Amino acid sequence: MNPAKRPNRCLLLALPWISACASTCPVGAPSVVRAERPRPVAPPLETIASGPELLLVPETLPEAALVVTLAVSGVSWTSFTIAEAPKESIASLEARDDRGTLEASISSGKAERGTSIRLARAPQGRLKLSYRVRASKDPMATLQTVVVADDRFRSLGGAFVPVPDGAEDRAFELTVTIDGQKLAVPHAMSSLGMGTTRTHKATFRALAHAMYLAGTLGSAVFNESAGERDEVGWLGYTAFDPRPAAAEIAQIRTALREKWKGGGEPSFSVAFVSTVRSKGSFTVAALAGSAVVHLGPNEPWSPSLRASLTQSLARPWFGGELRIATREGHEAEGTWFAEGVARFSAVRLLAELGLYSPNDTAEWVSSLLAAQALSPFRGKPRSEVADKAKDDSRARAHLGVMGALHAVRTWTAYAKASSGTKSLDAELLTLMKRGRASLEAGSPVAPFSESAWAEILERSLGTAEAKAFDDSIVRGADVTLADGTMGPCFRSEITTSKDVEVGFDLSATLDSRARTLVRLEPDGLAARAGAQEGDVLVSFARDDKDRVKLMVTRNREAREAREAREAREVSLAYEARTRTARSKAFRRVRGKSDAECGPLL
Repeated sequence: MNPAKRPNRCLLLALPWISACASTCPVGAPSVVRAERPRPVAPPLETIASGPELLLVPETLPEAALVVTLAVSGVSWTSFTIAEAPKESIASLEARDDRGTLEASISSGKAERGTSIRLARAPQGRLKLSYRVRASKDPMATLQTVVVADDRFRSLGGAFVPVPDGAEDRAFELTVTIDGQKLAVPHAMSSLGMGTTRTHKATFRALAHAMYLAGTLGSAVFNESAGERDEVGWLGYTAFDPRPAAAEIAQIRTALREKWKGGGEPSFSVAFVSTVRSKGSFTVAALAGSAVVHLGPNEPWSPSLRASLTQSLARPWFGGELRIATREGHEAEGTWFAEGVARFSAVRLLAELGLYSPNDTAEWVSSLLAAQALSPFRGKPRSEVADKAKDDSRARAHLGVMGALHAVRTWTAYAKASSGTKSLDAELLTLMKRGRASLEAGSPVAPFSESAWAEILERSLGTAEAKAFDDSIVRGADVTLADGTMGPCFRSEITTSKDVEVGFDLSATLDSRARTLVRLEPDGLAARAGAQEGDVLVSFARDDKDRVKLMVTRNREAREAREAREAREVSLAYEARTRTARSKAFRRVRGKSDAECGPLL
């Protein structure tokens, strides 16, 4: 899309100087945090005396904490769930209504996850519920951690939002206020938008899947004549100028709405949170109506970061209007579509907009083929891999890789079979329209079945492609790509790819709340070097000769060892193990210009 043809937008920029934090940060592969977004529904607006108000007050004295107060009138709620907060993190619980003090109790949530708050009786008149949530002062902590430092506050809603049981998906005019006066921070934003106070029609479940920030924020706001609004904020230094990146994000959102003929959400917020993290260790969290990117100050505005963020921007379509039906408890079996096909669609859109060069696209496809060849789950049936995906990030990544490769193969098959008269996009759009029809009829979005997908392939592309889908996505065989997949500018060759094993799951460790070493192999490299179960990662470094230096804190008594004074630091050093595999890769043909490459993907 030509940027000059985009709808006119009003750009408002605020660029205060922002300070960087100084701490040690581990290295890791980029990853996406999977936040289960609420299913699109059309709930009625409940009639109550006044809309619920949520007040958030971060403070560092006497200790780092977030003070949460919910005020609401005319409801009979007696129980609330804080989905991602352990019982031990909640203190100073108080409840009052028009009759006075209300007895309230705290217990562990279902399956010992989260916290449940119960009131002794139904409130009369106006309910005021308040409590403190213990926070970390470490700005380098993971996105799932409530962080309250001297110059910032950030958290995801699951760690503190009290969701009323039985009213999770009812829509209210909700007001959220982030009061940063005790931290002396001037700016705030959330998934509801920029500003210390925002009122928005939303559900409590959506608030629990939202982001919340306060600090010295820079911001860019884009308004469209059609009423759409895109807001981007950044906290901390970034290696790239966030202003053109923000404009690019708004351009991508416009292109998504044009590509899928509407849909999506009228407003969207993106936050860049910068702390001292090593290059390549960024994390993108896809949330309700927003996305938050946790990255280091040296992270470039790279093709990989663009693709991860675009995939998050596309969540209202992939995962919202368009999703695969799965059996209860087997949701991971749909990962091939929700993350694989969605990733392919993101990369293809970027290529259409000229934001992914032919070389970027070819390198991405080659990296998928390498990941398939190196995967420890290569050749295993989907059902077996999906069973492990809840606890093993490598299993989920494998399912996503297989889905993305399937989409590449299917796209090229459409191009070859129909000479441009049919396309994978057209099939996806047809399925999306079915989902929208469900919403218009007052029903939740109806997911489409995997068998329906196979029928589409057989009808449009023939039995061979339907069988290839079953062989690869269901049975686990390799997805194969033809030599001419990337067009005349690229030739295929067989290359050797390598993967480095460090003795634990580094990516999952970086994304975990406590940053305790995840899946530490009992007889693996890290364990033989002295790492122990319960060790908490402080820093990780690997040089070009695959020598690893690991710093952990050790305190078996206190799980949050980094916050405990008695925790001791332990330094470990060892050589990582390299695994190799042969796979196809696409290399640029000399003398061919980008103009000669034709439409890649």
